[in-house]
Amino acid sequence: MANEMAAERERFVRDFLRHHGAKLTGPPHGAFDAELPPPLARKLGLRGRTELKAAFKAGDLDARPEAMLLAPGSPVFDHMLALALRGGGSSRRYVRREAADAAATGCRADVRFSFRISYRAFETLDEVRSIVVDAATGATSDGRDYFRAKNLSDEPDPALGDPPRFDLEQLLRRALAALEAEIGPAVSRFAQRAESQLARENERLQGFYTALIAEEKARRERRRTPLAAAAQKVEWRQKLDREARLFAPQVKVTLIGIEEIWLPEAQG
Repeated sequence: MANEMAAERERFVRDFLRHHGAKLTGPPHGAFDAELPPPLARKLGLRGRTELKAAFKAGDLDARPEAMLLAPGSPVFDHMLALALRGGGSSRRYVRREAADAAATGCRADVRFSFRISYRAFETLDEVRSIVVDAATGATSDGRDYFRAKNLSDEPDPALGDPPRFDLEQLLRRALAALEAEIGPAVSRFAQRAESQLARENERLQGFYTALIAEEKARRERRRTPLAAAAQKVEWRQKLDREARLFAPQVKVTLIGIEEIWLPEAQG
């Protein structure tokens, strides 16, 4: 699962940096270098420099000790997540018409929904996933590498017109259904691991508080205050229940971005 999480972080970071105008160099997978626009570098806390050497697994640092490990807890990575969350409104992207699209006389729309999935229990894990929905057919696909082979433009092609209108809420429901199916196995594995850890922790807490209750009960009974001992027992039982609930596994899905993408398409 650690490798899966590193791959998810890498896809998110690559898309995030490209979206904000950074130039990426290096292999298509794994550690890479990026030249950031100065405003983005300042937002990410990179004061006085615009170059970012990115790594996603601790092992990458052996060959690139000067690189920055981008993972939860890294200030730069956390800034990226915060910016993506604050910028979670709708944005529009345009795919440039290439020579192969000479027959295109109109355009269609895809919508890419990006989600942050937060796993909380004895451990804290975060991942970012994207789902693309075809606005016309409702078909869904994995959106993590969506922009890799596409040439984006800053402006729409006036010769292609606008895509047909669509129901964004309906597309979001389709994206959520696809996301649920996609992350289902990972959520099940996380829940099983967390429940096993919770059972062990509950056993430890039960023994600890049971011993405390017995000790306090004996002490208060020696002082002839059985009612106070009973009240203390109730208080500790309640505290035990609260602590157990804190460790209950939780998975939270947050929508952090919506991108409407216009693509050239041959008509009729």
